[in-house]
Amino acid sequence: MKIKKLKLIFLSLVLMLSACVTVTKNQALNTIRGKYSDVLFIYVDAPNDAITSTLMVTHLKLSSSTTSEALTQMLRMSNKVAVAVAGESDRVTAATIRRAIEDAGAGLPKNGQLVIVGQPADFEAISLFAVSKGLKVDVIAPENNRADAAPVTIAPSTSAAQKNQEQVQKSSNTQMNKMLRRSESQSK
Repeated sequence: MKIKKLKLIFLSLVLMLSACVTVTKNQALNTIRGKYSDVLFIYVDAPNDAITSTLMVTHLKLSSSTTSEALTQMLRMSNKVAVAVAGESDRVTAATIRRAIEDAGAGLPKNGQLVIVGQPADFEAISLFAVSKGLKVDVIAPENNRADAAPVTIAPSTSAAQKNQEQVQKSSNTQMNKMLRRSESQSK
């Protein structure tokens, strides 16, 4: 029983970390301004927890949202002005783009320009889908998250509060490891 609880806690922690903010609105705007002078921009909001984000993605597969409806209208004009999209969650952003493209249907221009601000690997599937519908797609990594940026070394803190926090963390990790060992031995 304890192992199941620990697995659920671990799973929930992983899901929470995967739902962290991917690109802020300011990062996206700075990135776009560097490459495109005239663009329509939409930022896709997403909930902070992964479970709600997953529900939102599932909902977008079945029906549209106000954001996807606004993006649909923008995509219909993407042959005149590039349309840029960024969001708090890659999964929700990709699902919103897919829904908007599906909703645009025949009204989608064949030479429209879609710009996605995010890591190219994360948007590969939606890029291929958009290209198959006739859009030109440009996926740009966020300005502050560039892979070619020099690594920054941060010196460890020497403050008493920081040392105390590190000690508490080590103690907590030790206690968790002991609990895991006990639960493994009890389940055998």
